[in-house]
Amino acid sequence: MSVHQTDDARDDRYLLVMKGAPERIIDRSSTILIEGVEQPMTDEWREAFNQAYLQLGGLGERVLGFCDFFLPADQFPEVN
Repeated sequence: MSVHQTDDARDDRYLLVMKGAPERIIDRSSTILIEGVEQPMTDEWREAFNQAYLQLGGLGERVLGFCDFFLPADQFPEVN
């Protein structure tokens, strides 16, 4: 996990990014990006993700999960 400033001078939020075991990432996710559109993470999406992860793992593929989250500026102000 790491936290970064954005390149947008008008955006004072920090971006948290994380990579790791897919099941750990998916358990912490409330949305999913499908064809460029952010959608709520439903039980159906979780099940589809888990099936794909298990199938790829069964083929000997290493699978990583990635996520990002903008930290609210009012709770995480800029540090000088």
